[in-house]
Amino acid sequence: MAFKFPFRGGSRAVNGATYSDKGVPRARLPVMDEAGGASVEQVEFIEAMARWTSSIWIVTAEEGGVRYGRTVTAMMPLAPQPPTLLVSIMRDALLAEVIERTEGFSLSMLAAGQAEVADAFAGKVPPPQRFERGDWTQWPSGRPRLGQASVALDCRLSGVIDTESHLVFSGTITCTALTEDYAPLLWGARSYRQVSDD
Repeated sequence: MAFKFPFRGGSRAVNGATYSDKGVPRARLPVMDEAGGASVEQVEFIEAMARWTSSIWIVTAEEGGVRYGRTVTAMMPLAPQPPTLLVSIMRDALLAEVIERTEGFSLSMLAAGQAEVADAFAGKVPPPQRFERGDWTQWPSGRPRLGQASVALDCRLSGVIDTESHLVFSGTITCTALTEDYAPLLWGARSYRQVSDD
Protein backbone atom coordinates (compact mmCIF):
# COMPACT_ATOMS: atom_id res chain seq x y z
CA MET A 1 0.00 0.00 0.00
CA ALA A 2 1.44 3.38 -1.00
CA PHE A 3 1.30 6.34 1.34
CA LYS A 4 -0.02 9.48 -0.33
CA PHE A 5 1.82 12.62 0.71
CA PRO A 6 1.23 14.81 -2.33
CA PHE A 7 3.74 17.35 -3.53
CA ARG A 8 2.51 20.86 -4.01
CA GLY A 9 1.83 20.84 -7.70
CA GLY A 10 0.89 17.16 -8.04
CA SER A 11 2.22 13.69 -7.25
CA ARG A 12 1.85 10.03 -8.15
CA ALA A 13 2.44 6.73 -6.35
CA VAL A 14 4.65 4.08 -7.97
CA ASN A 15 5.62 0.75 -6.34
CA GLY A 16 4.91 2.00 -2.84
CA ALA A 17 6.72 5.33 -3.16
CA THR A 18 5.37 8.78 -3.91
CA TYR A 19 6.89 10.96 -6.65
CA SER A 20 6.40 14.51 -7.81
CA ASP A 21 5.29 15.13 -11.38
CA LYS A 22 8.98 15.58 -12.27
CA GLY A 23 10.04 12.34 -10.60
CA VAL A 24 11.34 13.55 -7.20
CA PRO A 25 10.75 10.84 -4.56
CA ARG A 26 9.09 11.60 -1.23
CA ALA A 27 9.12 9.46 1.93
CA ARG A 28 7.24 9.76 5.20
CA LEU A 29 8.98 8.98 8.49
CA PRO A 30 6.69 7.03 10.83
CA VAL A 31 5.61 8.67 14.07
CA MET A 32 6.54 6.49 17.04
CA ASP A 33 3.71 5.60 19.41
CA GLU A 34 4.03 5.16 23.13
CA ALA A 35 5.33 1.61 22.64
CA GLY A 36 8.40 3.15 21.00
CA GLY A 37 9.66 4.36 24.37
CA ALA A 38 9.87 7.65 26.22
CA SER A 39 11.58 10.73 24.82
CA VAL A 40 13.08 13.73 26.57
CA GLU A 41 11.09 16.91 27.06
CA GLN A 42 11.37 19.60 24.42
CA VAL A 43 13.23 21.95 26.76
CA GLU A 44 15.88 19.27 27.38
CA PHE A 45 16.34 18.78 23.66
CA ILE A 46 16.70 22.53 23.06
CA GLU A 47 19.24 22.91 25.86
CA ALA A 48 21.30 19.99 24.58
CA MET A 49 21.28 21.22 20.97
CA ALA A 50 22.22 24.75 22.08
CA ARG A 51 25.66 23.35 22.91
CA TRP A 52 26.11 22.06 19.38
CA THR A 53 28.44 24.37 17.44
CA SER A 54 28.03 24.40 13.68
CA SER A 55 28.44 26.49 10.59
CA ILE A 56 25.58 28.77 9.58
CA TRP A 57 23.88 28.34 6.22
CA ILE A 58 21.33 30.41 4.38
CA VAL A 59 18.92 28.33 2.33
CA THR A 60 17.38 30.24 -0.56
CA ALA A 61 14.99 29.73 -3.44
CA GLU A 62 13.40 31.81 -6.18
CA GLU A 63 10.02 31.76 -7.86
CA GLY A 64 8.62 34.26 -10.35
CA GLY A 65 11.37 36.78 -9.64
CA VAL A 66 10.75 36.70 -5.86
CA ARG A 67 13.55 35.45 -3.60
CA TYR A 68 13.05 33.54 -0.33
CA GLY A 69 15.52 32.55 2.35
CA ARG A 70 16.26 31.73 5.98
CA THR A 71 19.21 30.67 8.13
CA VAL A 72 19.68 27.04 9.15
CA THR A 73 22.24 24.96 11.00
CA ALA A 74 20.49 21.67 10.15
CA MET A 75 22.47 20.92 6.99
CA MET A 76 24.64 17.89 6.38
CA PRO A 77 26.53 16.33 3.46
CA LEU A 78 25.08 12.98 2.44
CA ALA A 79 27.19 11.43 -0.33
CA PRO A 80 29.94 12.39 -2.80
CA GLN A 81 28.48 10.40 -5.70
CA PRO A 82 26.17 11.81 -6.72
CA PRO A 83 27.12 14.90 -4.69
CA THR A 84 24.17 15.20 -2.33
CA LEU A 85 23.29 17.02 0.88
CA LEU A 86 20.35 17.27 3.27
CA VAL A 87 18.75 20.40 4.72
CA SER A 88 15.80 20.68 7.11
CA ILE A 89 13.08 23.37 6.86
CA MET A 90 9.92 23.75 8.94
CA ARG A 91 7.12 22.20 6.93
CA ASP A 92 4.79 25.24 7.19
CA ALA A 93 7.46 27.72 6.01
CA LEU A 94 6.82 29.47 2.70
CA LEU A 95 10.38 28.63 1.71
CA ALA A 96 9.58 24.91 1.93
CA GLU A 97 6.63 25.38 -0.42
CA VAL A 98 8.78 27.24 -2.94
CA ILE A 99 11.52 24.59 -2.83
CA GLU A 100 8.96 21.90 -3.57
CA ARG A 101 7.25 23.81 -6.36
CA THR A 102 10.48 24.84 -8.09
CA GLU A 103 12.32 21.61 -7.23
CA GLY A 104 15.56 23.30 -6.25
CA PHE A 105 17.35 25.47 -3.70
CA SER A 106 20.69 27.17 -3.09
CA LEU A 107 22.84 27.46 0.02
CA SER A 108 25.48 29.84 1.33
CA MET A 109 27.78 29.00 4.23
CA LEU A 110 28.34 32.32 5.96
CA ALA A 111 31.83 33.68 6.54
CA ALA A 112 33.14 35.43 9.62
CA GLY A 113 31.98 39.03 9.28
CA GLN A 114 28.57 38.10 7.87
CA ALA A 115 26.71 38.05 11.20
CA GLU A 116 24.46 40.88 9.98
CA VAL A 117 23.36 38.66 7.08
CA ALA A 118 22.74 35.79 9.51
CA ASP A 119 20.61 38.03 11.75
CA ALA A 120 18.56 39.24 8.80
CA PHE A 121 17.72 35.75 7.56
CA ALA A 122 17.10 34.49 11.09
CA GLY A 123 14.07 36.79 11.26
CA LYS A 124 15.41 40.10 12.59
CA VAL A 125 14.63 41.70 9.22
CA PRO A 126 11.30 41.33 7.36
CA PRO A 127 11.50 38.92 4.39
CA PRO A 128 11.27 41.63 1.67
CA GLN A 129 14.36 43.40 3.05
CA ARG A 130 16.57 40.40 3.84
CA PHE A 131 18.35 40.35 0.49
CA GLU A 132 19.46 43.95 1.06
CA ARG A 133 22.03 42.48 3.46
CA GLY A 134 25.02 40.97 1.67
CA ASP A 135 26.14 40.94 -1.94
CA TRP A 136 23.57 38.83 -3.78
CA THR A 137 23.70 37.72 -7.40
CA GLN A 138 22.24 34.56 -8.93
CA TRP A 139 23.20 31.16 -10.25
CA PRO A 140 22.44 30.19 -13.88
CA SER A 141 19.33 28.49 -12.44
CA GLY A 142 18.09 31.89 -11.23
CA ARG A 143 18.42 30.92 -7.57
CA PRO A 144 20.15 33.39 -5.20
CA ARG A 145 23.92 33.32 -4.69
CA LEU A 146 25.68 35.16 -1.85
CA GLY A 147 29.02 36.78 -2.63
CA GLN A 148 31.92 36.37 -0.18
CA ALA A 149 30.34 33.35 1.44
CA SER A 150 32.78 30.64 2.54
CA VAL A 151 30.88 28.18 0.34
CA ALA A 152 28.01 28.71 -2.08
CA LEU A 153 26.05 25.83 -3.62
CA ASP A 154 23.19 25.41 -6.06
CA CYS A 155 21.10 22.26 -5.82
CA ARG A 156 18.49 20.35 -7.75
CA LEU A 157 15.86 18.77 -5.49
CA SER A 158 16.34 14.99 -5.48
CA GLY A 159 14.09 13.87 -2.63
CA VAL A 160 11.94 14.88 0.34
CA ILE A 161 11.64 13.23 3.76
CA ASP A 162 8.37 14.22 5.40
CA THR A 163 8.45 14.39 9.22
CA GLU A 164 5.87 15.61 11.69
CA SER A 165 7.25 19.16 11.93
CA HIS A 166 9.88 19.53 9.19
CA LEU A 167 10.63 18.62 5.60
CA VAL A 168 14.14 17.29 4.99
CA PHE A 169 15.19 18.14 1.45
CA SER A 170 17.79 16.13 -0.42
CA GLY A 171 19.65 18.22 -2.97
CA THR A 172 22.01 17.15 -5.74
CA ILE A 173 24.71 19.82 -6.04
CA THR A 174 24.92 21.28 -9.54
CA CYS A 175 27.23 24.31 -8.98
CA THR A 176 29.78 25.30 -6.33
CA ALA A 177 31.78 28.42 -5.43
CA LEU A 178 34.49 28.34 -2.76
CA THR A 179 36.18 31.34 -1.14
CA GLU A 180 39.41 30.19 0.48
CA ASP A 181 40.14 33.47 2.29
CA TYR A 182 36.91 33.54 4.31
CA ALA A 183 36.76 31.50 7.53
CA PRO A 184 33.26 30.26 8.41
CA LEU A 185 30.95 31.97 10.86
CA LEU A 186 29.87 29.57 13.59
CA TRP A 187 26.90 29.37 15.97
CA GLY A 188 27.15 27.71 19.38
CA ALA A 189 25.90 28.30 22.93
CA ARG A 190 23.44 30.85 21.48
CA SER A 191 26.13 33.19 20.13
CA TYR A 192 28.31 33.71 17.05
CA ARG A 193 31.78 32.23 17.11
CA GLN A 194 34.78 31.98 14.82
CA VAL A 195 37.37 29.33 14.08
CA SER A 196 40.52 29.88 16.13
CA ASP A 197 44.00 28.55 15.38
CA ASP A 198 44.92 28.73 19.09
